[in-house]
Amino acid sequence: MNNSKTILCTAIAASCAPNAFAAQEKPNILLIVGDDVGFADTQPYGSEVSTPNLMQLAEEGVKFTNFHASPTSSVTRSMMLTGANSHEVGLGTFDYAVYPPAIGKPGYEGYLTKDGVTVATLLRDNGYHTYLSGKWHLGHDDGFLPDDRGFEQSYGILAGGSNHFNRDMMFPAKNEATANALQKGEMPGVEVEPTYQNGQQVKDKYPGEYSDQGYTEELISMIDSNKDSGKPFFAYLPFTAIHLPLQAPKASFEDKIAYYVEHGWDSVREDRFKRMQQMGVIPKSATMSDRNALSRPWDDLSDEQKQWYGKKMAIAMGMMELQDQQIGQVTDYLKKIGEYDNTYIIYLADNGPEATDITGKNVSDLIRTWTDYHFDNSTENLGNADSSVSLGPEWASASTGGLSWFKAYTAEGGVRVPLIIKPAKGVLGEKESLDAGTQTNELAQVKDLAATILDVADVEPAGSEYKGRKVAPMSGQSIMPYLNGEQDTVHSQDNAIAFELFGSGILLQGDFKIIRISKGMGGDSEWHMYNTKLDPAEMIDLKHQRPEQFQQMLSAYKEYEKTMGIVPVDEQWNPFENVK
Repeated sequence: MNNSKTILCTAIAASCAPNAFAAQEKPNILLIVGDDVGFADTQPYGSEVSTPNLMQLAEEGVKFTNFHASPTSSVTRSMMLTGANSHEVGLGTFDYAVYPPAIGKPGYEGYLTKDGVTVATLLRDNGYHTYLSGKWHLGHDDGFLPDDRGFEQSYGILAGGSNHFNRDMMFPAKNEATANALQKGEMPGVEVEPTYQNGQQVKDKYPGEYSDQGYTEELISMIDSNKDSGKPFFAYLPFTAIHLPLQAPKASFEDKIAYYVEHGWDSVREDRFKRMQQMGVIPKSATMSDRNALSRPWDDLSDEQKQWYGKKMAIAMGMMELQDQQIGQVTDYLKKIGEYDNTYIIYLADNGPEATDITGKNVSDLIRTWTDYHFDNSTENLGNADSSVSLGPEWASASTGGLSWFKAYTAEGGVRVPLIIKPAKGVLGEKESLDAGTQTNELAQVKDLAATILDVADVEPAGSEYKGRKVAPMSGQSIMPYLNGEQDTVHSQDNAIAFELFGSGILLQGDFKIIRISKGMGGDSEWHMYNTKLDPAEMIDLKHQRPEQFQQMLSAYKEYEKTMGIVPVDEQWNPFENVK
């Protein structure tokens, strides 16, 4: 960590007394996204790691245990910031894995199109300061950068991730140099992931500092720059941890290596599942999912392999604890300027944990050979800047705490993620509202966050037109009426929420879910039905027990598929093997 910057940040925070913020009427909103954080990776959701700041937010707010994102990063972010369906705003796929027949089709642009209006745009146009520091991953071209999409100040990377110590690219660059190298039979080099500030490419402002530490300090600086304006702020902090490459300062993970080597992914998975049951995060009657086709038993590994794999998980959980500390930095700053009580804080993960093993079989040949060529992934070197590994399917299964599958899958392990909402002071515990510290199993979905943010700010959604252009209407539901006690649920029993990615579809309605996973991704290409409130690991298929309800839900999904213009995907296609 860069000590001079840390001292500066601390000095800024310490010098800030309550100011003009206190006179404002509208609350601030802080939206924090953990990258590839599994359902059971944080302490409020059953992890063995220490995340006291997230625990504090859960104790002061509401913890959702039945909240659904999409299975991949940019797709979730598109819905979270617009409240629209992903196919309506260009994210029917994402930039690292495009199904070839979908290329060029409407809804499959792979970036957030102008058909979506972001909450940042609406808030900025209604008197809010709007800030982003961290990962964008919603567009690389002029006109589609954060400053074009409503952010008054922005800083970070445009891609899905980068080296956490030096901002090098995590994959081979998609450019002419790579193409020329491959044509000559040469290995492409490692290029730097560009950093952008307010729409312009700049040098990394925090060289040598850990990625999310720099993003945290930059967000604090942004808020601090307008602390006397009297205007509320919307601050978006999309972390890059615990996204690959798994890298972290040694001090954050050295004390964890022995634990994960000794216990292994099978025991950790089972321990987390039991802990979630004890905490009420999942029902005590729930059953843990079966081992999936990509996962091996821990006991099949050699002692040498156990050391290597155990250290990988230790690094990932060190990254998780660092993220919690960075959340604490922001909340401490808000307290010191007198704005913590007037700030809604929303924490979520963008999708389930990363199962792709960039040194293994379930990735493209190019990425695997490029990684092997450029990085030292010996056990001794793991976690350093010149190493590059990912979690892989077995630890990803443990990361979900025993739910089925993981990132890129529409099963619960891929889409059920943490959500904690800490409202402004005085919202909870009043009249019929929920109490602080409430844990709820009510269904909510990522599109709901956009509606919730606008509801908090008392800003109207755009509708189907904004400033003379047609736009995708917001279809998420605000969570605020539920928090305020005005509604018993976020979604009514007849509200169907459909979604599709990579040919795998789902529809959520009330306590139930129908799902189809293609054979290419390890499924059977058949539709199944589960009560995900009682059976979050999707073990008991209810399709034949509830045939009428199943058919009704399937019809609703087919209508969604038709309305969205979803491109049928060959059931043998696997996006893992086609990441370029």
